[in-house]
Amino acid sequence: MLTPADIESQRFTGTRLREGYDQEEVDGFLDRIAEGMRREEASRDAELVSLRAEIRRQRAELDAARRPVPQDADQPSLDSIKVILVAAQKTADQVVADAHAQAGSVLADASTQAERLIANARTEGHRIVNEAHGERQQQVERLERRQEELASLVADLDSQRSAHRDWLKRVAALAEGDSNGE
Repeated sequence: MLTPADIESQRFTGTRLREGYDQEEVDGFLDRIAEGMRREEASRDAELVSLRAEIRRQRAELDAARRPVPQDADQPSLDSIKVILVAAQKTADQVVADAHAQAGSVLADASTQAERLIANARTEGHRIVNEAHGERQQQVERLERRQEELASLVADLDSQRSAHRDWLKRVAALAEGDSNGE
C-alpha cells in the first residue's frame, strides 16, 4: 500500500532542455497528496484510538461486574447479578462488534480516498506530460521554421555574393581593358 512517506520520497529524473515534467509542480502535487493521506491516516488513527478506549472501558465494566460480590441482605441476588452480567456481556459484545464495523468502515473510506487521490495524481500527471509534449512540439516547430528562414537567408547571401563576385570580375576586366587601351 502506498504511504505518504512513499509519495514524499518519490523523485523524478531531471530532464534536458525542459523536456518532461516540471519537477517543482510534480513535487508540489505529490506533497498535497501525501498531506491528504496523512490527514486521513491521522483521522483514522484517532478513531481507532477512541474505539479501543471504548472497548477497554466496556471490558473494565464487564470485569467489575464479573467479580464476586459478598452476599448480604442489602445486596442483589445471584440471579439478578447474572442477568446484569448477561446484559453487560451483550453490551460489550455489541460495542466490540460496532467498533470492528466502524474500524472497517474507516479503513474502507481511507482506502477509497487514497485510490481517488492516486487516480487524480495520475490524471494530473498525464495532463502535465501532455502539456509538456505540446510545448515541446511547439518549440520544435518554431526551431524548424527558424532553420528554414536561416537557410533561405544563407541561400540569398550566397546568391548575392556570387553576383557581387561576378560584378567585381566584370569591373576588374573593364578596368584592365581600359588600362591596356591607354
